[in-house]
Amino acid sequence: GKTRAIGVSNFSISDIKAILPHSQDIPISCNQVEVHPWLPNNELIDFGKKHDILTTCYSPFAGQKSDGMTLIKDAVVMKIAEKNNMDVGQCLQSWAVQRGTVPLGKSQNEARIKGNLSVRK
Repeated sequence: GKTRAIGVSNFSISDIKAILPHSQDIPISCNQVEVHPWLPNNELIDFGKKHDILTTCYSPFAGQKSDGMTLIKDAVVMKIAEKNNMDVGQCLQSWAVQRGTVPLGKSQNEARIKGNLSVRK
């Protein structure tokens, strides 16, 4: 066939284990899951790394909690960003990259897009 690799989305460790025996012929290249400091998914990311599966992270800025709190206004995140002379978006994207994952941030604001691309490895 023509398929060289597949990507999966929202697969848990047990889901990946179920298809791993079939990945000799067509490897699993990535697993796209929600990841951010409030939901770090450490165990899933580590499992993926052990099996050469890259984690791509949707919602790297998280959503809004039921109390109205957002990650981009989280005091700890803001303090870390300020300490490192970057905006919160850069800080969150850098956090994801430094963990060996690929953040999939989105914005329609040109300045934010440029800022989000200025990650620190």
